Amino acid sequence: MSAWIAAQAAGDWLPPDLEARYRARVRPRRDALIRLWLLLVASVNVLCIPVDAMNLEDHLGTILVARLVFGAGILLGVRALLGRPRPDWLVALGVIAATLTITLVTGFLGHLRSTEVGLTYDLSAPFAVFSALIWLPVGVRTAAAMLVLNQAAFGLLIWRLDVALTTKLSILIYYPAVMLAATVMHRFVEITRRADFLRDLLGAAQQRELAEANLRLEEHVRRDPLTGLGNRRAFEEALRAARDPEDAGFGGDLAVLILDVDHFKLYNDLYGHQGGDACLRAVAECLSAEVRAPVRLARYGGEEFVLVAPGLGPHEAGRLRERLRAAVEAAAIPHAAHALGRVTISVGFAADGPGGRLTGRELTERADLALYAAKRAGRNLCRGYEPPAAGPLPRAA
Repeated sequence: MSAWIAAQAAGDWLPPDLEARYRARVRPRRDALIRLWLLLVASVNVLCIPVDAMNLEDHLGTILVARLVFGAGILLGVRALLGRPRPDWLVALGVIAATLTITLVTGFLGHLRSTEVGLTYDLSAPFAVFSALIWLPVGVRTAAAMLVLNQAAFGLLIWRLDVALTTKLSILIYYPAVMLAATVMHRFVEITRRADFLRDLLGAAQQRELAEANLRLEEHVRRDPLTGLGNRRAFEEALRAARDPEDAGFGGDLAVLILDVDHFKLYNDLYGHQGGDACLRAVAECLSAEVRAPVRLARYGGEEFVLVAPGLGPHEAGRLRERLRAAVEAAAIPHAAHALGRVTISVGFAADGPGGRLTGRELTERADLALYAAKRAGRNLCRGYEPPAAGPLPRAA
């Protein structure tokens, strides 16, 4: 039975994975609407008791039992839809049973009295089915099963009435046509819901693609195409972030290191610009192998590289700079125009302790001055910033 109901509830108009996602999306709203519809039906059921009492005064006990049993069943259905989501087949069975019960109970009460009363009750029963077909977001096959079963019960009730055959035929033609129109409308609404779902999926996919494209573009504008490292813009953003008041490390240690390939112009003259590019890529690989987050490495421009090192004080920055210099020298990149016969770098750094008194720009300027001090001292050296005795240090030619 449950397999049959599941087949009726199925509306496999979409591929299985999309259909499953669609149902997962509409299930909470569907259950909420069904609960609301059942509560309205239960309220109308109670409000009909005074009308029953006027029309069926000789059957008050039967009226109360029928209405209370029906109302209790409706409230149990509401309770069943609370909490965890129910399987689609169970919801479909509940909706079909609720509408069929409305038709049968209403017809039963109407047939307790005269033909005129019975006709009035029978004609009022399909309106609950009509509202369910239009309002409830159940599957089209569930709606079709609901229509067929209720129309069968409705036709049986009408046929048993002691009225003219032409009246019976008119009712049995008109009301099924109305219900069929409601079912067609239900199908149109279901198609519209799925179309909206697909449009939302497409829009979300396009938004994701656009976001990913924007990220790739943002990454591109922050990436040095030659070495694959961050570029000067990435360095400046990392430096600003390290001095951002909202950053967790604000006010802590911060070091800036500037590294320069020694005698790089001679290297280019000897090996050509393609050889120079290969040299810079090799140096970048050496440096990258020694750097760990949160330290950020970037190409500053030309043959210069730069590091932003949050959390590193003068002592730790001194060890890092020496490790970087030694790594490049140990790589033994050939440089025939260098006295050592290999590529080396010079390193200058400046550090700021707790309190964050220096701006990122000031730290960069100090590291730059320290770099030129290392070059003047003979290259393949590391130097930290030292305040000049009088005036700024002159830059090496």
